[in-house]
Amino acid sequence: MRNSDDPQVFWDAFDVETGALAAQLVRQLRIPQARRRGFSGLIGKFDKQWITLHNALLVMERAQRRALKGPERESVESANIRLLRMMRRRLHMMKRISEAMTLVSKGKPRPLYPPLRKKNDVEQTQAFALDTAMAFLHRLINPNGQSEEAKDLGCFSDIPLSSAAFIAHAHAALRVAMAQKRPEPLRFVDVGCGGGMKVLLAAEMFEQAEGYDFDPNYVAAAKKAVVQMNLQRCRIFEANALSFEEYENYDVIYFYQPMSDSNGLEVLEERIARQARPGTILIAPYLRFVQRAETLNCGRVEGAIFVTGTSQKEADALRVRAERIGPQMLRPGQVVRGLGVDWMRGLVLACAVNGYVPDRSI
Repeated sequence: MRNSDDPQVFWDAFDVETGALAAQLVRQLRIPQARRRGFSGLIGKFDKQWITLHNALLVMERAQRRALKGPERESVESANIRLLRMMRRRLHMMKRISEAMTLVSKGKPRPLYPPLRKKNDVEQTQAFALDTAMAFLHRLINPNGQSEEAKDLGCFSDIPLSSAAFIAHAHAALRVAMAQKRPEPLRFVDVGCGGGMKVLLAAEMFEQAEGYDFDPNYVAAAKKAVVQMNLQRCRIFEANALSFEEYENYDVIYFYQPMSDSNGLEVLEERIARQARPGTILIAPYLRFVQRAETLNCGRVEGAIFVTGTSQKEADALRVRAERIGPQMLRPGQVVRGLGVDWMRGLVLACAVNGYVPDRSI
């Protein structure tokens, strides 16, 4: 890459060389931290490539300015001008990617759940106002009373869990899934979804968000909301939790004590724990499940997050890994800018699955 006279010739060579380095970095970013070897050194090489591009750009841009001022200014190719501007943007993006990779490399632990807010905390007041508004929206989406059939089965009515609490649980579950290095996309299901409010919220984090309910009126309301919002990643359907046989198809299963009948709830909990694949993440924000989780062979990672087929020792180790996943995320289906460079887009996505999204990449 010594020849910097022709911007296209320089970029073509730089693209090939940096692309090969980026492929090594992506492989390191896609594996657990404990298995990475030479990751920091590769980041150092990437930073040297940044310096190479930076210095070459200074030379080429200086030559371009001279050409524009000289007698041959009319013959200066506009394509070169556009390429130099694009290369400058790529230079800035490389810096953002390097910063994100450095954060991944350091692996600073962050709690899966935010610290408990104090009574007079400003954010607590804001969260309360948001939850109140979301509760009104919940009732607007699903104004229906519970059907007699659902009551007879022992189902709870459509009880709205705090939206702020649900987002905290779902975000923690997402970081656990990222720590597991699960293949994308992640599939979420809400057991007893009612009007589907939590399915709509989950669609902001998981590629496929589904929910089912035994009550046909609830299902109809949830389906209507999904259609009106044009959320193609969401699916709502009618099913009986006590006979549902597809729990193994999901990566994250959420249930907020959907059965009022204690015997029915116990059967449901056992059914989910038995049918779900080992390693499936459960979001169960109620005390009864905390007390039964160990007997169901579900390790408690933290808070309302459990993992099926996992001992407590394994769950504790998973928590440590998950805490080293960053707090940022890409929305499902979000377009990632690669500035016309495949390896750059690949690095952005690889950083994102570690919880760090390079600035200006979306």
